[in-house]
Amino acid sequence: MVVLVSLIIVLLVEVTGGNVVNSENCNGFTILHGVGLRYSGGPHPVLKNNWTDCCNACSNHSNCTAFTYHPAGTHNDLQCTLFTEKGSGHDSNGTISGYIPQPPSPSPPPTPLPTLPPINHQLHPPLGFQPNIVFIQTDDQDVELGGLEPMPKLRKLVGEQGTTHSKWYVNTPVCCPSRTETLSGRYHHNIRDDNGPEWELNGCGDEPVGDSHPCGCMRVNTSRVFEDHTYSNYLMAAGYHTGYFGKYLNPPAMDMFCHNKSTPVPGWNEFLGMCNTAYYNVTWVNTLGNTVYTGSEPEDYSTAIVGNATIKFIKSAAASNKPFFVSAATRAPHDPQTPAPWYKHALPGTKAKRTPSYNAVGSGHVPWIQNQQPLSSAEENANDIIFANRWRSLLSVDDLVEGIVKTLEDLGLTSKTFIFFTSDHGFHLGQLRLAWGKRHFYEFDARVPMLISGPSISANSTTDFIAGNVDLAPTFVALAGVDVIPTMDGRSVLHMLLNTTTPADPKPWRTMFPIEFSGLAPLRKGRLNDCPNNTYRGLRIYDSTSNKNTMVAEMTTVTDYDYNAPNWHEFYDMESDHYQLTSGWDSLSEAMQTEYLDMIKSTWHCQGSDCP
Repeated sequence: MVVLVSLIIVLLVEVTGGNVVNSENCNGFTILHGVGLRYSGGPHPVLKNNWTDCCNACSNHSNCTAFTYHPAGTHNDLQCTLFTEKGSGHDSNGTISGYIPQPPSPSPPPTPLPTLPPINHQLHPPLGFQPNIVFIQTDDQDVELGGLEPMPKLRKLVGEQGTTHSKWYVNTPVCCPSRTETLSGRYHHNIRDDNGPEWELNGCGDEPVGDSHPCGCMRVNTSRVFEDHTYSNYLMAAGYHTGYFGKYLNPPAMDMFCHNKSTPVPGWNEFLGMCNTAYYNVTWVNTLGNTVYTGSEPEDYSTAIVGNATIKFIKSAAASNKPFFVSAATRAPHDPQTPAPWYKHALPGTKAKRTPSYNAVGSGHVPWIQNQQPLSSAEENANDIIFANRWRSLLSVDDLVEGIVKTLEDLGLTSKTFIFFTSDHGFHLGQLRLAWGKRHFYEFDARVPMLISGPSISANSTTDFIAGNVDLAPTFVALAGVDVIPTMDGRSVLHMLLNTTTPADPKPWRTMFPIEFSGLAPLRKGRLNDCPNNTYRGLRIYDSTSNKNTMVAEMTTVTDYDYNAPNWHEFYDMESDHYQLTSGWDSLSEAMQTEYLDMIKSTWHCQGSDCP
């Protein structure tokens, strides 16, 4: 079995795919086998019998700098195309291309990083030293559907060495909002787009880099996140060497970095982030703000690239004797759920989990969910394929975890390194007859894995205080010894985790966590999963001391920016109805309904230390 992270070495090149062959017989051209060049300056077609004649024709042409040769019959018999300017590459069997290597043009000076936030106090790390921090984040990984089952290495190397948290949630269960909340430590209601004509647009989601996106990144104003500084800026100011590799934010938010603008993503000493989030043929933006490309070969599998880059960073950072923070953020198991070639046929017989809410209608749900039709046999078969490939893609993430832990062990760093493993949101696949996806306040979308290991965390333990993604930023900076950041809505969880003396939190730990979402797009795969009316604010309530374990939410349409006219409410007793099949809102007394709504409204308007 190939060990993904430790054995695959990845080279980032400017031409996608293919094999580079150095040839001294073609006038200094770099030759690419299995690659065609896209139109860029030209083209000028000529007929030639073989690729060397095509190459010579380019050499003899006054303005030609690149060519593509197609064998007869593969491209409308247009065998040789000459270009005045080399375009991007694409996979093309049997095709041979070449280009004259050009010396790189001088890059404009990088845009200066913003001034680091001031730290006007002496650092007091709770453990007496600044530990290293490794943050591993997947995309779309659930807990409710058994999302940790295909990852035995993670459970052994992180979970059994530390704690597995059972009540970890995301504030907004969809990609870009959740990630901005994690980076900033702020709730959705404090970083969403301003109200205006663009807010009422449907389909505000995952626009490609360079496309118009007037409603931000899934209705989040990501510029505020950068202006107010992410946790990485504070870690840099506290002396950390920082690195990020993989999916950062969704394409709309990456637009400002992904056009060779030499604009680095703020807060990172080393960076390799996805411009298009995929498993192969990825465009990346690097530390200097320049774009690089990877192709479609096995070694280009993006989880491998993320893992290798993370391991390389750890080895380099360890030699500097500075504390480091590094994040490895994979595409897996997000659609299209592409497993690595060596895991393509793994886990035979795996099928989607038939949980009690699978293909079930329940009662009391918002009408557009309540009226969903039963899943067809074709839809169920498709769900089984999606589910199996999700798990197969996670096998590579499990290898990534193993590679990182082994590297830390080899370097003698485990005793002073924290590992955090989580996902940006959960996932559903047939539950409540919804189309596959996320975006709901139900447990399958809002609850995510959280495993933490590190010094002073009890081994093989479980924790269940209610917490979530906005608590990561304040926890990271607290480990570095930085005081509470006033703009962060979340709270450090260290005093709830560490089995050593840490400064006490001045207020009791929360018993509720807000879950908020603004509807994006009306449907997927012919079956509803989201719509303008899927706009909600709610609370996941849990207090083990008083046996409170509930979920409550109110819904409105996306154009009702300030929730002046909510049109639906749901309430679930999570002890008796964990799968949220029957809403009990109408069974609550009017006084109890008012109490819950007041709690929702209060949390919706909270900022910083006012938040629970």
